[in-house]
Amino acid sequence: MRFHGDHAAGCEVLGTCAYAGTVTWVPPPDGSVNIVQYGAHHRHTDVVLFFATYDANGPAQVPVAQVQRGTTGVCGDVAGSGFDFFDLPVRAGHVDVGVRTDRGDARIETRCPGPLGSDLGRLTSIRRVSVGGLRRGRVALDLSGTHSFRRRGFAGSIESTVTLELGSPRRVNSGPPPHERTRVRHVRYITSRYALEQLSGVEQIAFSGLADPLCGPFDACGAAGTIALSPSARKGDLTVVAEAPASRPRRDLFAAIGLAAQGRRSGVETYGYGRWVSDRGVTTARVGRADGSPPCTDTAGLRTGVLDFARRGSSLRLAYASPYGEPDALRTRCPGPVKTDLSEFGTLAVGRSPLAVLRHRRVVIHLNRRRSFRGDGYAGTVTPDLTLVLRRTSVRERVAVERIPVGP
Repeated sequence: MRFHGDHAAGCEVLGTCAYAGTVTWVPPPDGSVNIVQYGAHHRHTDVVLFFATYDANGPAQVPVAQVQRGTTGVCGDVAGSGFDFFDLPVRAGHVDVGVRTDRGDARIETRCPGPLGSDLGRLTSIRRVSVGGLRRGRVALDLSGTHSFRRRGFAGSIESTVTLELGSPRRVNSGPPPHERTRVRHVRYITSRYALEQLSGVEQIAFSGLADPLCGPFDACGAAGTIALSPSARKGDLTVVAEAPASRPRRDLFAAIGLAAQGRRSGVETYGYGRWVSDRGVTTARVGRADGSPPCTDTAGLRTGVLDFARRGSSLRLAYASPYGEPDALRTRCPGPVKTDLSEFGTLAVGRSPLAVLRHRRVVIHLNRRRSFRGDGYAGTVTPDLTLVLRRTSVRERVAVERIPVGP
C-alpha cells in the first residue's frame, strides 16, 4: 500500500497532510485453509486462513510500515499482531477467500500514522470459491490487483501480487489417537452467566515519545498526546466458571465464584471470559509536536472488547482488553502507542472488587486502576474511569466424565 496526505480527503482537518508512506507485506510461504463443519448434516461451516508468520530461523513475516513526515522524520514499524489468521466469510455454500477479516477490515495498524484497516479492507482482492472446491484443494487462487482509495485524510493505492496455491486436503480427527491409554475422571462445573447491561465512562491515556535515541525509529521525539476510549456499550456477556473434582462439595465451587459465603475456595479452579459490543463506542486521539507541526486529531470506532475474570483470594480481578485479531482499540490515523505498549497481552483497563459482590444478582464493578507504561517509542500513564454493570442470568451445574491420557 502507498499513501499520502490528501487535501481532497480532508488532511488539513486531521493534520495528516505532511505524511506519506508505504505498508508492505510479503506473505510467508507456508499456511493452511482450515474448514470446520459441524451441526446436523454438517450444516454449519467455518473457514479460517492461517499464515505461518513466525519462523524460528528468521524474522516474523508481518506488515512493515515506513512513513515520512515531510522532510523532518521517518517512522518505521511492524504490525504487532493479528496478521496470522483470517476468518473467511461463508455465504450460500461459497467462501470469499482474501487477506482481510470477515467484516472486510485489513490489518495494517502500527505506531505510525496512516489509513486504518477499516478504510481499506473492502478494496483488497477476493476470490469466491465453493466450499466443495476448497475441500478438494489443488487449486490456485489469484488475489492480485490494484485499487485506489481516497478516505479520511489520505489517498493512495493498494497493490497485490499474492497467489494462494492450495495443496491436497488432509482430514484432521479432533478425537484422541486410537488405542491411547486413558483414565477417567469426573469433574464438577458450576457456570454463572451474566448479561452486560452497561460499560460506560472514559479511559484516558496520556503519552509522550521516549528520550532520544529510543524515540527516533518511530519519529516519536518531541511528540505528546492523549487517547480517550469511550466504549458506551450496552450489550455483552460474561461467563464465570468454577471447576473441581466431582468429590468436592458444591458449596466449595459456589464459594470460589462468589455465589456463597461458606465453602473452601482453595483447590477450585476458576476462570471467566466475556465480550462486549457497541455501535456508539469511539476512540479519540490528539497528538502534537514540540516543533510546532500541526497536531493530528482523529476519531475511530470502538466496536468491541473482551473481558477476563480471575479470582485473587477473596477478591476478583476483571480486565478489559482489545481482542486478538480485531482492530487495536488505541489506533487512529494519528501516530501513537499500540495496545501491547500498555501491557504484554493488550490489557487496557483493570478493576478489583471483593468476591462477595457476585452474590448480588446485579453487580457493579469499577475499572479504575491507574498505571504507567513504557513501550516501544512511547511512555505514559493510563487512567481508566469505567463502570461495568452486570446482571446474573443463570447458574448451571454439570458433572462431566473426561478421559485423560496416561502416557505409553
